Amino acid sequence: MKKKLFFILFLLMTTLCVFSQIKYEISGGTNIHRREGLEDKQLGLQGGVSLYVNINENWYFRPNLSLVNLKSKYDNLAVWSYGNTQDKLEYTLNTKTNYLYLDIPLSIGYKILNKEFFNLNIEGGWFLSYGIGGKTKGTFDYPDKESVSFNDKTFRDDKKLNSGPTVSVSSIIKSHYLIRASGEWEITNNSYYRKYQIYSLSIGYIF
Repeated sequence: MKKKLFFILFLLMTTLCVFSQIKYEISGGTNIHRREGLEDKQLGLQGGVSLYVNINENWYFRPNLSLVNLKSKYDNLAVWSYGNTQDKLEYTLNTKTNYLYLDIPLSIGYKILNKEFFNLNIEGGWFLSYGIGGKTKGTFDYPDKESVSFNDKTFRDDKKLNSGPTVSVSSIIKSHYLIRASGEWEITNNSYYRKYQIYSLSIGYIF
């Protein structure tokens, strides 16, 4: 399934490059993200490629394909059992989790300022992301017996496919040098998954 998805996306982007008068971009940077219900913000990395398909002088379509690293962490999370007469501490959970997502934002952009030396653009659209890797490790610390350690694949229990709105502001200097600030907000909502809010800053080069 993963190989087919990669192949289809690669074929689509290659076809657009060959048969369209468009530009393409390579970019990378860092992100700060927070998982719903967890107060601590985490730092991650991302990098990818984009295409710029001009609709007219001011509007364009920008599909993007990126790899995005996200994290989550639990420190001393107490898990209790509730009885009729007395509550009991079952264990304390400590975990660190790394996620690797294939991220596909599809955005429509507008050139607010369109000069030869400097461009200022705003974009909005929708993203899809699919979990392709990562690790979860940590310990169950019991009050009356030895701790139990674990090291497992990230997406055994977590939801792999996510989506939501995305917004970004970018500037292009001398037609090639890119700076972009963007945000993504997952709308996935079920009892087993905590949504992410992701804010990123990237630099890149446009060919």
